[in-house]
Amino acid sequence: MVVTRLRCTDFRNYAALDLALPRGIVLLLGENGQGKTNLAEMIQFLATGKSHRTTTDRRLIRFERPLLRVEAHFERADLGHAWKADGPTWSIVSGRLADSGAKNAGLWLNRDLPADVRVEFDAWSLTPKDGTKFRGDVKCEAFGDTRAHESGYSFIMGGWENRLSVLAKHGEHAKDRLEKPGRPVPADQVVHWALVRRDGSLRWYLDGELYLQFDDPQVLRGGAFGFNNWLSQLRFDDVKVFDLGA
Repeated sequence: MVVTRLRCTDFRNYAALDLALPRGIVLLLGENGQGKTNLAEMIQFLATGKSHRTTTDRRLIRFERPLLRVEAHFERADLGHAWKADGPTWSIVSGRLADSGAKNAGLWLNRDLPADVRVEFDAWSLTPKDGTKFRGDVKCEAFGDTRAHESGYSFIMGGWENRLSVLAKHGEHAKDRLEKPGRPVPADQVVHWALVRRDGSLRWYLDGELYLQFDDPQVLRGGAFGFNNWLSQLRFDDVKVFDLGA
């Protein structure tokens, strides 16, 4: 795994950081207490979801600040320890998460999401090179108690032959699911997703605009998050998780 860029807000002693890293060996020089170890800790936290210095995320936030934001750009050859795949189809291609035909054997983040949270990522669906029909059908799952298909909410853009988008609880075919026709998945174009769970409400944004909102009186409070797929050729990148309640 190669880290090419680090960004953060209010992590340890860093009020703000945007650091491009060259390939090869990087030597950090500086006086004690300037943040050299904090940079290494930041990379470990992003790669594994854990710190070697504390078991409490609150200790990572800069003094008297409400929350932190950390972001990294990785180039890696495999999924690493932060993710668990239910099937063999998930891989890293040109630095992006890739899948072709998982048939609902998803890929799960090994770290639990916070209670109030925003998850962001980029997603796109590729035109098949074998001439078969473009399906669209970009999907993720979140907020279940277990890392298993249909254990939480399903967010599906352009499902059912790219005709219908759905936000569903405990099953993408559930009778009480929210449906939204229109806005098919554009072939080979990146769409920026954001999922927000806060105060009993779920909000799903696409390219910065509210797409669907689910005010669930019995909102699921689980911490699971994962990507899924049926038969499309999908790519995902730049996953970010923000704790809104810290």
